[in-house]
Amino acid sequence: MRISSAVLFLSLLRCAATCGGEELDGSLHFTGGTNKNPNSAPAFSAGFHLDPALFSGIKSQIFDAGLAYDRVQGYSGISIDFRAKVAFLRCYGSEYQCESRKRFWLTAIPSVGKRWGDGGLGGYAATQLQAVFDLRRDLACCKFAIGLQHRFPFNSSLHSDNALVLELRIPVMFRDYAPAPPPPTTPTR
Repeated sequence: MRISSAVLFLSLLRCAATCGGEELDGSLHFTGGTNKNPNSAPAFSAGFHLDPALFSGIKSQIFDAGLAYDRVQGYSGISIDFRAKVAFLRCYGSEYQCESRKRFWLTAIPSVGKRWGDGGLGGYAATQLQAVFDLRRDLACCKFAIGLQHRFPFNSSLHSDNALVLELRIPVMFRDYAPAPPPPTTPTR
């Protein structure tokens, strides 16, 4: 397990160094919350999300994919999810249109995922509302988001959970494209 994790991490670093793109964010997230059943243990999750443009030439900057360790109803598991980030308050559409103009905006994040491990869920859908603070002007580092998440499984509503989300979004890759050379000048007579 450790060797396969190391190979995955090294392949992500290699791809981040060689793939094209402008600014692609990666994020670390931590969630903690409650299950629908009050007698069960609280839910917890920690993981990361990456923009799929790191792995292909397509510049998405709206979608990302994540991998997380989570604990639902006292059982450990692994989750993979795919989500879309859509800003809707103080700017609209892609978050990347907000960055140069705003320091704060709200983002809606619908997602679908799959959880492996005991404790319920399995395949699930989730909704998330995040307040995003752009700290790059002040600290030159990152964006910070705090939000609420509700996950509900496709097979049963009894295993759903609510969580507080803390997310740190960090630029993973910057790639500057050289400007096109000027057209050749032809001598005039």
